[in-house]
Amino acid sequence: MVQSRLARVSRQSMQQEVVKAIRDAISSGQYSPGDRLIEQELSEQLGVSRAPVREALRQLVGEGLVEAETHRGTTVVSVTTADLEEIARLRAALEPVAIERLIELGDPQHLVILRGIVSEIRAALPRRDPVLISHLDMRFHETMCELSGYPRLLSAWRVLGIQLRSYFAVAQYFFDDESIAGNHERLIDVIERGDVSAAREELYEHIVGPEGWQLYRHGGAPEAQQEPAPSDTHEKD
Repeated sequence: MVQSRLARVSRQSMQQEVVKAIRDAISSGQYSPGDRLIEQELSEQLGVSRAPVREALRQLVGEGLVEAETHRGTTVVSVTTADLEEIARLRAALEPVAIERLIELGDPQHLVILRGIVSEIRAALPRRDPVLISHLDMRFHETMCELSGYPRLLSAWRVLGIQLRSYFAVAQYFFDDESIAGNHERLIDVIERGDVSAAREELYEHIVGPEGWQLYRHGGAPEAQQEPAPSDTHEKD
C-alpha cells in the first residue's frame, strides 16, 4: 500500500475555502446588497456539496456580511448610513491602538511596508478602478493593525474591513484625487516622528473627519449622500 504524502483535507478546511470564495465574491462586487445566495447554486459553482456551503453562510452571517431571513433565504446585507457611521467610529477607536503600538516598536521596516502600499495606491490612481483603490486603502489600514502584533486587534478590524470592502465595491467611487495617497503619507510621517497625539488626530480626521466621511457618501447607502459627517465628539489631546 502506497503511503500518502498529503494530509487529508478536513471538512473544516473545505468550509473555510468556501467562506473565502463567497466573501471575496461579495467584497469584489460580484454580489450586490440584496442579492440572494442560494445554496444549490453556490455548491454547483464551487464544486462542493451543500453542507460546507451551508456552514459557510452561517459563518458569514456571524461576520455581518450576509443575513438570513425566514421565507427569503440568505442575502447580501445592505450597508446603511448608520452602519457606516458605526464602522467609522469603531475604526477610529481600534486603529489608534495600532498606531501607538507601531510608534512604540519603532521598526523602520514597518514604515517601508506602509509606504510600499501608498506607492501602489499612487500607481493605481490612473486606472480609475474603484475596487482596486478601495482594497489598497483597506489593505493599508489592515496592515497597520497586523504590524502592531496584536492578533485580537487585527481580528476585530477584519470584521469591519470585510463590510467596508463590500460597500466600496458597490459604491464604485472613483478615487481619482491625489489626496487619498497624501492622507496616508501624512499618517506615516507622524508615525515616523513618534508623535502619538498628532498620529491619533491625523487618523481620526482621516476616518471620521469631513474628508474621510466623504468617501462613504458615494453610493451603497443612498441616504449617506445628503448626510453630514458624524458629529465630532472627539476630545483633542
